[in-house]
Amino acid sequence: MNFCVSLIECSFWVKFFKISKIVFSLKPMIHGIGIDLCSSERIEKVFARFGLKFAKRILSDDEFTAFSNKLKDSNSSKSQLFFKNSREFERAESSNNNCTFAINLSFNIKSLENFLAKRFAAKEAFAKALGFGIGRAVNFCDIEIANDSSGKPIISLPGKPKNFLNGLLNCENYQIFLSLSDETKPTKAALAMVVIEKF
Repeated sequence: MNFCVSLIECSFWVKFFKISKIVFSLKPMIHGIGIDLCSSERIEKVFARFGLKFAKRILSDDEFTAFSNKLKDSNSSKSQLFFKNSREFERAESSNNNCTFAINLSFNIKSLENFLAKRFAAKEAFAKALGFGIGRAVNFCDIEIANDSSGKPIISLPGKPKNFLNGLLNCENYQIFLSLSDETKPTKAALAMVVIEKF
């Protein structure tokens, strides 16, 4: 009799743990949290020194296109070269078409520093949330910061395979939450926070 009871209890606990495993596996869990604070003044100085070479290094192709358009709009009165993406910039640079013009442009850098500073901070925060840092699993150019139809900032990896993050996070599904903020007084800075949830 005791043996039968033990078997029944055993089968009950086996079923319980199987069900629990399924239930808990569906619950989302936080993989990582990343926060980064970027000085807009430092970004301004670096961009003033290196120009588009710096922008090309930290922006994806689509981001570089958007940045070039902003650059063009802020300096529309001058006839300068602008490029659709970083590959065009590389081709123009290799053909020696005076691509260091951005260093000496008289456009309003302050209107563009936020664009670079926010993306720099967001990408650093994302890499921290992944737990690998920039350069190990992803580079700046692999990460893209955009906005959805409501203006909410979103992160994507256009330069990586579709299931790249699934393998990296060892999960079937994931969600990335990004929050951006900036401040102008007393010091100019951009703040980004990223939370990666997997389930």
